[in-house]
This record gives sequence, structure tokens and C-alpha cells, in this order.
Amino acid sequence: MGKSIHSKWKIKMRNIKRVRYGQKELARLKNMVASNKDVEMMDPQLVTVTDAKKIKEDAAKKQDSMDVDQQSTSTRDPHTMKDEHGQYPVWMGKRKIKNLKNKKKNKKNVW
Repeated sequence: MGKSIHSKWKIKMRNIKRVRYGQKELARLKNMVASNKDVEMMDPQLVTVTDAKKIKEDAAKKQDSMDVDQQSTSTRDPHTMKDEHGQYPVWMGKRKIKNLKNKKKNKKNVW
């Protein structure tokens, strides 16, 4: 489908607004930074320089500590989708839970 004159006009006006509002927002941000006396610009004394070896060592330490956390995750029964505490996952909706309960109930009644 081709673009109508109406949609071309809307696109044109949207682009003009984007430029105008961008300038206003930039001016507002500069004004906020200039008027805020509590926040000072970053002092060069606060900046610390580190080398790549130290960053890699820190990342390895964090990875080791994260491995311990991953082992303590809960396991779910693939058929009922419940964990060891009898809870359904957070992302599962009420309809899905209801359907699972009905399937389980129907399997018990079948002889």
C-alpha cells in the first residue's frame, strides 16, 4: 500500500516535534545539572585504574561464588510442574494449572 498524503504529513510533523522536543529536553537537563549544588562533578581522585588481570580475577571469584548458588536451585516434576514445596512456577497461568489438575484428576478416576 502506498503512503497517503495524510500519513506523510503526520510523519513530517512527528519529525519536527522530535527535533523541537529534543532541544527542549537537552536545555532542561543542562539547567538541572547546573542548578543542582548537591551533585559535584567527578573528582579525579575518586577514579581508580585497574588492569585486565585484576578484572579477570575478580570475575573468576564471582563466577565461583555464583556456582554455589546455582546448585541450590529447586527441581520441578516434569508432569505436575510442581517443585518440592508443592508450588507451581510463577510464570504459569491459572488456566494451565487448572488443566493440569483436571488431567491428574481424570487419570485417577480411570479404571
